[in-house]
Amino acid sequence: MNHHVVVACLVAVHLLAPAASQVTSDGQLRGTVRDATGAVVVNAAVVIASPHLIGGAQSVSTGSDGQWRRSALPPGDYTITVAAPGFDAVVRDRVRMLAGGTLIVDVDLAIAPTTERARVEGSRPVVDVTSAAVAFNLGEPLLRGLPTSRTFSDLINLVPGVAGEQAFGGTKRSNGLFIDGVDTTESSEQNPWLRFNQNWLQEVQVAGLGAEAEYGLSTGVTAFGLVRSGTNRYAGLGEFWMTPGAWVATNTQALSQTLQRRFASARIDSYWNTNGQVGGPLRTDRLWFFAGLDHTTNDGAPAGYQGSDSQQEDDTRAIGKLTWNAWNSARIDGFVQGGRRRIRNRGLSAQVPAEAASAYRQPQLSGNVRFSQSVGRSLLFDAQYAGYFSPETVEPQPPASKDGPPGHVDQLSGNYSVNALQYSSEHRWRQTMALAGTWHAGGASNHEIKFGLQVERSREQTTSGFPGGRLYLDLGPAPDTVLLSDESVLRGDTARLTLYIQDRLRLGTRVTLSPGLRVDRFRWSTTEVDGVLATSPVSPRIGIAWDVSPNHRTVVRAHYGRYTDPAFAQPILLTDDADRPVQISARVVAPDVFEETARQDFRGSRRIDSDIRHSYVDQFVGGVEHQLAGQFAVIGQYIHREFGAFSAYVTDNLSWLPVERRDPGPDGLTGTGDDGELFTVYSRIVTGPATSVYTNLDKAWRQYRAGQLVLRTTAAGPWQLQASYTRSQTRGTMTTGLHANAGVRFLGSTTNPNRLINGDSNTAYDPTNEVKILSIWYPPQLGGWVLSGVYRYLTGGAWGRTFFATQLAQGRESVRAEPRDTNRLPAISQLDLHVEKSVRFGSRTLGTFADVFNVWNQGAPDSEWGDPVISSSGPNLGVPTLWRAPRQVRIGLQLTF
Repeated sequence: MNHHVVVACLVAVHLLAPAASQVTSDGQLRGTVRDATGAVVVNAAVVIASPHLIGGAQSVSTGSDGQWRRSALPPGDYTITVAAPGFDAVVRDRVRMLAGGTLIVDVDLAIAPTTERARVEGSRPVVDVTSAAVAFNLGEPLLRGLPTSRTFSDLINLVPGVAGEQAFGGTKRSNGLFIDGVDTTESSEQNPWLRFNQNWLQEVQVAGLGAEAEYGLSTGVTAFGLVRSGTNRYAGLGEFWMTPGAWVATNTQALSQTLQRRFASARIDSYWNTNGQVGGPLRTDRLWFFAGLDHTTNDGAPAGYQGSDSQQEDDTRAIGKLTWNAWNSARIDGFVQGGRRRIRNRGLSAQVPAEAASAYRQPQLSGNVRFSQSVGRSLLFDAQYAGYFSPETVEPQPPASKDGPPGHVDQLSGNYSVNALQYSSEHRWRQTMALAGTWHAGGASNHEIKFGLQVERSREQTTSGFPGGRLYLDLGPAPDTVLLSDESVLRGDTARLTLYIQDRLRLGTRVTLSPGLRVDRFRWSTTEVDGVLATSPVSPRIGIAWDVSPNHRTVVRAHYGRYTDPAFAQPILLTDDADRPVQISARVVAPDVFEETARQDFRGSRRIDSDIRHSYVDQFVGGVEHQLAGQFAVIGQYIHREFGAFSAYVTDNLSWLPVERRDPGPDGLTGTGDDGELFTVYSRIVTGPATSVYTNLDKAWRQYRAGQLVLRTTAAGPWQLQASYTRSQTRGTMTTGLHANAGVRFLGSTTNPNRLINGDSNTAYDPTNEVKILSIWYPPQLGGWVLSGVYRYLTGGAWGRTFFATQLAQGRESVRAEPRDTNRLPAISQLDLHVEKSVRFGSRTLGTFADVFNVWNQGAPDSEWGDPVISSSGPNLGVPTLWRAPRQVRIGLQLTF
């Protein structure tokens, strides 16, 4: 190829800057046209129309085999008209195209007796019988009408088998979150980072089970939010909502007075939001726009805080999007979104007064552009770009500052005072470019081949320190110890190159085979070292879908795939020694007079195992989906997942000496009547200079198995429903806590044999039984009502008692006296409701609504997050540490036109 052409292509990709999504949101319609005898009809005209289809209705014709196909269709409701000379035309209306789906619409034409006429058929397909994947889509009715937190990352919890941002046995927050191709997580730990108004989204697709090769960088699920586009008519929305503080209930009556104070309901002084959006044509069928503005004010005190101060949040965001039908078969669209979030008294709590709280600010700027071009009937080309810049800063509040005075924490009570203990600045920057294509090859072997290239760069910089360079650890009112350290700066860069290819091969008329392969190349660098580590995980995929019946109502699926985690940057950042200060521990002798007791030099203390393997999950999904009457579909499936290559920092040059220690029993005191058995525990022996090595862990495993039954509607109508039951088990030596798969913030390394005692059991977060019902109803006989609800039932969290083994070389060590699944917390049973009444004024609709969360005001430990009870032996054994939020009400007004 001429090198000038190559250069021109690269320049075009950079200038076009289209959307770097993991997967296209477009779908596909196809089918076969036959006459009454079953013979195919050649050159029948198929017209596809939708308000979401820029450029107007599109026409295709059937080939010599009677088949037709139209790709690159945005999600929405479609009308399909099929006509041929001498036959009555057939119209299929309200065919719901979901993001990324394929629907088969076969049509039988009847001979027109005298004059041709149109016949409207009510049968509509809802099952994708060509795909081995099982995706869950939240369309516009569910997004607008369900009572939710209105947080994008929280929407995945509406999917069967997902709760507490933990999916199918994965670790919490190991999920991909994309908006029109923009990865809204940060690259250090994959935490949610960017904020979007839920009203700006037309649809959300959640993929994971059976996902093809274009999906990656997640061992949980991946959510794709599609930003609304304009249409050929002007439409808009204005909304105001608030949560009255007087309408927040109390659900702690059964607890002790001490715990009632600890879990006292959050105080709401002022919590309201106003947002508006408008979209429409700048040029009919050629250029559409969409724009939105959102502002939230939230003043109040968090749960448990008893003082008079408040935490004050101010959050403003805006978005603008253009969709351009540039020329025949070409589309360019993109958005720019920006905002600023500020919080005063961040971190306020029962133990943190306003003087020790922090000032928080986070600006954000994100955007994407996408270019799509159909080349003939067989090739669709996609070029994409997306990125964001969003630093987060947490600092002391005036009159205090980063220069001091130093903060204090009382080691006896845990109370903070004088100033914030630390300050930090987290700079996060990410950009991605991608090229993709879809090629339809006909003939004897009917292939649909997707292939793509993705290039991503991200930068992570963390600046942190103690105000005034000191942190005091007090004993009661007097300082006892001080930590002395200068400011620390950690900086890293992450690069990713991804190649994937995915085929859908039709074997005959009923079977689709889906082989795929994804290869990722990750490379990390720090300030001092270019190329600290590089990995190249390979992720094969293979699936099969059997279209059981000629009416395309039943599909049997099976799929195997390997899915890898993204390139977590945090472990690599810890090796950046360019600006790592020495930390000194000293005893406080007198004010500003210290006696050094220890010195810790982090420089050179951490290294990376060059042979480390990327963390992954191997997944098998098999099941059946069947379309019932009334546009319902039922899914039954089995899910099996095996997690591997867990990584963490471990200390080398250690050996372990087995010794015996007695379990002191539930009271934590030895020599009493409840003492337990003798345990073999392990005392640590240092055999040489100790350093921390980031490596794969031995004896680290986790397995997830589940059976799932789902009933759902996927077509347009006055009633939308998703009802599911999931029976699951998560077992292993590895926790499902935050980022445990990559060793980020995880201290329980399996290289410590004490962690393996009673460790082969169900994990702490193992819901076992989950019932989830999402329903929304527009009762036509009442006119202008919306009634919806979300009900969730989760088996309570598992926990087992631990005790401290003492007089070991390393001090004391926590040991499990019982397996983690010995005890169960009360089940979570929560109902949230939405009620809306609207009145029409010509083309405008004014509605009032109320969202009621935790209708039954259930009070129980919150086993969706963290460790909800104290598990260590002693007087506080079994005492809750987290509590479910009580009932509260959100009310609002909404004007649409």
